[in-house]
Amino acid sequence: MKENGPTSDDMKIDKEAEDVQLSKCYENCEEYKYYQDVFESTLISQFGLICDRAWMASFTQTAMMLGLVCGISLFGWISDRFGRRNALILSTFTDVIFMMAAAFAPTYWTFTALRFFVGVASGETPRWLVTTGKVDRAVELMTKAAKFNKRSVDGIRDTVNKSVEELNLKDNEAESLNYTDLFRTRKLTLITTFSFMIWFVTGVCYFGLNQYTTVLGANIFFVVPLLGCIQIPLAPLTSLITRVFGRRASAIGTYIIAGASMICLIFIPAGTWVSTMLGFIGVAAAFLNFCVLYIFVTELYPTPMRNMGFSISAAGSKFGATVAPFVATLKPQWIASTIFAILPIIAAVICFLLPETKGKKLSDTVEK
Repeated sequence: MKENGPTSDDMKIDKEAEDVQLSKCYENCEEYKYYQDVFESTLISQFGLICDRAWMASFTQTAMMLGLVCGISLFGWISDRFGRRNALILSTFTDVIFMMAAAFAPTYWTFTALRFFVGVASGETPRWLVTTGKVDRAVELMTKAAKFNKRSVDGIRDTVNKSVEELNLKDNEAESLNYTDLFRTRKLTLITTFSFMIWFVTGVCYFGLNQYTTVLGANIFFVVPLLGCIQIPLAPLTSLITRVFGRRASAIGTYIIAGASMICLIFIPAGTWVSTMLGFIGVAAAFLNFCVLYIFVTELYPTPMRNMGFSISAAGSKFGATVAPFVATLKPQWIASTIFAILPIIAAVICFLLPETKGKKLSDTVEK
């Protein structure tokens, strides 16, 4: 009579179970068990975004950033056509609706489509009252500010009127320009091309490192709030470093710091306080770089085409942001660290080819 002990088949199954590796796909797997120690349910577990569907998790972030690119143009036109306040109210209202709807999306593609429209509703470009000709309102606000700061209010209206006249002259010249004029001369072509490239790198690094740092093994409930908090005091620091070191040197320095931290991270195992600290340094440098480029790139263009030049250059960061999620989730981990290390170094080299703008008089005319 055969004893009721483990059969050879049972022992084979037990042996295979011992050899199972985490985060690895198996052809004969009947069911995957998701890690639920931190979150009971996630986008990945809800829609099964693993194995041959793993890329779809990153694509959701890409879709939202593509929506942001579209939204900047759409709400920019709405603000010009129907007013800034109406555009702001519409974008905010639309944003809230789509964000709430995304929480109840029944399928992955529905969720991704809703996230795309969240991105669309997040784009708007504000302009100052003076540029829209609302002189009285501008004078009123400036007078209040002057009184609050105990400054003289004499000559405010004359100053505003003079500014409006100058802006009208510049706007008349700007109206005759289009985006092809950004490539009118060799100098403008290089500035536009290089500016787009460094903005692209900044978009990849800033958005990518924010996501990458959360997967280095530290407590996500500690990392995410801290990543946000460390960026608050860094914003005003931008003004100081650009005044002391100049625009170009500040951009190069922040790129090098971000790249260096990622080079070190290649050799540091995840899950240690050192890897988390290096991630924080990388994010902080990328954020500072973002702020520096707002100043640096804007000053590279002559006044009549400054808005066009900045918008097409800054669009590079949006395209970089669409790539960032895919880079941040690359396996093994050292590949992502290597890419995040190489890109800032390349951008730093490109910055050497751009002129320093600190202390230089900004051009008010377009070169023929």
